Amino acid sequence: MLLGACDASVTGHDPKPADRGYEAEVALAVGHSTAYDSPVFSQWATVVLAFNDQRPTTLATGQPEWEWFGGDSGFEQVRFRRGASFMGWAWGMLVVLPPTSLYDSRLTWQYGGKLRPPAGTSMIYADPSVASFQPYFPYLMYMAFLGISDGRWDVRSNGADEIVVPGSSLSPDQFCVARSVNGGQTFQAPTCTGAAPFDEAQLVDKTSIAIDIEGRAWIAVEVRGLPHPEPDGGATGLIRLYRNRGVDPPESAIFDEVPIAEGAVAGLGNRDPVLRASPDGQVISLSSLLEPTAEAEPAHLRWLTLQVPEPYDPVGVDLSRTVCAPLPHPPRRADGGVRLGGGAATRTLRTGVRASHAPGLDGDTGVIRFAYEYLTGDLAQVQLLELREDPAAPAEIQCVAPPTWTSAYPGPSRESTQAFQPQISYHMRELRPWIAELMSSGRGVIPPRGAGANREWQVAWYGTLNTEDTVAPDVQVVTSTLLPGSTTTAWLVPVTDVVDNACPVPANDYWGDYFGLGQYYDHAAQLWWNVAGYSSSDPAGEPGRDCFQRAGWYASPLHVGASTWPSLP
Repeated sequence: MLLGACDASVTGHDPKPADRGYEAEVALAVGHSTAYDSPVFSQWATVVLAFNDQRPTTLATGQPEWEWFGGDSGFEQVRFRRGASFMGWAWGMLVVLPPTSLYDSRLTWQYGGKLRPPAGTSMIYADPSVASFQPYFPYLMYMAFLGISDGRWDVRSNGADEIVVPGSSLSPDQFCVARSVNGGQTFQAPTCTGAAPFDEAQLVDKTSIAIDIEGRAWIAVEVRGLPHPEPDGGATGLIRLYRNRGVDPPESAIFDEVPIAEGAVAGLGNRDPVLRASPDGQVISLSSLLEPTAEAEPAHLRWLTLQVPEPYDPVGVDLSRTVCAPLPHPPRRADGGVRLGGGAATRTLRTGVRASHAPGLDGDTGVIRFAYEYLTGDLAQVQLLELREDPAAPAEIQCVAPPTWTSAYPGPSRESTQAFQPQISYHMRELRPWIAELMSSGRGVIPPRGAGANREWQVAWYGTLNTEDTVAPDVQVVTSTLLPGSTTTAWLVPVTDVVDNACPVPANDYWGDYFGLGQYYDHAAQLWWNVAGYSSSDPAGEPGRDCFQRAGWYASPLHVGASTWPSLP
């Protein structure tokens, strides 16, 4: 069964040529504006999208934070100024009106704004992540981006207040975190933490964030150029893990590195960190890829878990070499990208995070499900993998055949020829013991539902909907829902409209390194909704618009949107 999706612009900005739609890279979290035990608890969920808000705004100096210049087109170089920020977000909340139809999600979006760099940081850069932990802290959210310290900026700019690209480069050495206590409607001023020496060549890339049962935030980042402790990891980088000291200020703003014991390094890669909390918040789970120094060797899928109470007692495994060896398909390395179109129209799309995971439950059994990207010839595809406890030996884990998802979008002209940047998520929706008392008081949070219909897994990816002779290939987010039970087949559901006249994709351009998935409950309609946030292309051919100079990771001409559709159970 296919369900329709309702698409929306979430940033409040009309994507006209004047603003060029400079928005990309999306992370999503769902929460509430108040605590469960608040006398004024709000039953209405908030949905937060963190994204690279790259539309140039004016600094206190009166100058734009960045601008194009140079060359015959005026789009040859970019001048960035100290104080610039890409740290933007939007939040949606259900309007208290009866739904007009089954597909009326009544989710109204508001643009949150931009957060500016704190003292000691010259620029807040890209790679957003956002997290909540609804069972205990529905009001609490953390949002993370990369940052460039004053020291790193001065090294790159020779002490000037401007950096010109190309010529120099933006090179993050920090991560910056902002905290919200009203479900993401507002965020407090960010604090930034150094994850690499400012005066060295190491580059901090990609953030991932999770919240544990104690309300503490965990951050994972990828540090390029930092030597990996394993010989075949070379100098390709290392994943570094941090945790703040407490749920309330000032401890909430102080992040310390979490040491990884030598025996657990086998679970630590050097690329694409994805951080998750278990459904009860007592275990932090990290997946990543290790790209060996030898370019002919495929990437390895790795997994690390830590108990939340100290000592952390980390356990790490290389799934490619041990528990799941051999993998059904080896994970794709970062180089090469994804081919779009064919013949003279072939383009290469630079992609982002290539693997994701989610801890959850299948019945009463704890499972971890992975989705990762691999290549079949020139085609990128998504492989699913599952780890679960061995019934004969509960202390052991085993790698089992993955659940069955449909392999292509149904329809003769809408076949997904490429699948890349997978995302997988788990939603536990049953009545939990710790909110039973609140339910009986009439201030319900999660409605009681049958045991067979209150947990849901989702997997999603970007999929091409182009044919070999398409000059301007389009990319679309597709999702699939796995109902309770590990062998249920579910349909793929498209969550964006097809743009037949999208702007062409130049070589090495990109679509955004991230997108987000979540679920929220509509009390008025007594219905669960899926929500996805993503980057989409501004279509060409509209009045007053053309496919002007695209600048790859400057997100032009992309903008952020969201889709909602009813949950299948």
